[in-house]
Amino acid sequence: MKILLINPNWDKSKKTIWFKIASVYPPLGLLNVAGVLEKAGHDVSFIDMTAENLTPKDFNIDEEYDLVGITMTTPLYKPGIFIAKKIKEKYPHTKIVLGGVHATMEHKELIGYPFVDIIVREEGEITMSQICDGTHLSNIQGITYKKDGFTFVNKSRPQLEDINWLPMIPYHLLKMDLYRPPIGGYKNLPAFMMITTRNCPNDCKYCQHYHRRIKCRDADKIFAEIKHLKENYGVKEINFYDDTMTIFKSNVQRLCDLIITNKLSISWTCFTRVNVVDKELLENMKSAGCHLILFGVESSNPKILKDMRKNITLDQVKKAVTLCREVGIKTRCSYIFGYPGETEESMRKTLEFSKQVDSDSVQYNAITAYPGTDLWKEADEKGYLVKTNSWDVSNCNIETPWLSREKVLDFYKTAHRKFYFRPKIIWRRISSIRSFSDLKQELNGALALIS
Repeated sequence: MKILLINPNWDKSKKTIWFKIASVYPPLGLLNVAGVLEKAGHDVSFIDMTAENLTPKDFNIDEEYDLVGITMTTPLYKPGIFIAKKIKEKYPHTKIVLGGVHATMEHKELIGYPFVDIIVREEGEITMSQICDGTHLSNIQGITYKKDGFTFVNKSRPQLEDINWLPMIPYHLLKMDLYRPPIGGYKNLPAFMMITTRNCPNDCKYCQHYHRRIKCRDADKIFAEIKHLKENYGVKEINFYDDTMTIFKSNVQRLCDLIITNKLSISWTCFTRVNVVDKELLENMKSAGCHLILFGVESSNPKILKDMRKNITLDQVKKAVTLCREVGIKTRCSYIFGYPGETEESMRKTLEFSKQVDSDSVQYNAITAYPGTDLWKEADEKGYLVKTNSWDVSNCNIETPWLSREKVLDFYKTAHRKFYFRPKIIWRRISSIRSFSDLKQELNGALALIS
């Protein structure tokens, strides 16, 4: 089959700090699908509208495909729907397939659009392979589809037990020079993203997830892919985008040992949780090139943390940041304002706690309830949801009896300046500048804060 896979554009018209500093990276899940389909002999093309800065109105394809697959996170579903309609109107015989987390959560709604043929739910590699190989739709697990005016919701597909059989991402489909890490989130360029695990071991109330078992890729395969990126694309840094990279400590230790033993010069960053790091692991990570770890903290209020189902303590937060500082790894902590139960006082206390923890950088977010999450269901039942035109983490869509949406957004808009525009932090960041790249990052970050 002749197949086109599309990553819709992320609307950056809003001039918020998030959009000014954010990374531009491709959807790895969609690229995993591309790799499997190519291996099966299909002719696969890929368009990343965000990387190419294509708006839905600008988007156009001049040739017909047998199938067009569009990935959808919640912030991308509106432009995704727009381009799906546009393609179907021009090429009515092209099958339109939607996938991704938002399509999974809202499959019954999205299949209602007349220009959508199939929804792929949850993991898409085997499902898409069967669709493209011509398996009868009634025999394919994990899809929602239409036929003869009726909608069919097939049985869910069992999760993959092993992800190590997946081929390497087809990097040749990408315009590698269009991708970049977030400002303040890298040490060397060019940088690219990878993952070492799939799914998340946690059950946070505000997160879109499938409640699936977490799986990891073998350290040897991860190392081989890092070498491939370095040798073929000149990549000098890896940003690991796992939800909790260090959940499999032995695998991370093995990866670090491979990097060190083979003297592979690479710097890297990762996301993880404060309760799954220790000093021995952090020391090995540092020796292997890790220079920054991002921790999700979210609140300093124990009651809010419990309701979020974060399963961490404030002491663990302080300890993790302290250990990182001792071994020489920088930290960035993220926090959420406006969660149900939040008050003006608790927001102020979280801001003060973030200063006390003293991570090297912070990321503050305004609460956003996404469809399919337990937070969305609860907020909907209690009448907290506010209709908005955007789904990003700077656009609060909840208003509670304790706190108005306006107050949350006002606090969010000033919080970063209150953290960064302190003499201690200004001096720390200036004194950490070691290169022109560092200087450029600091200037761009400061301009984003000021504006």
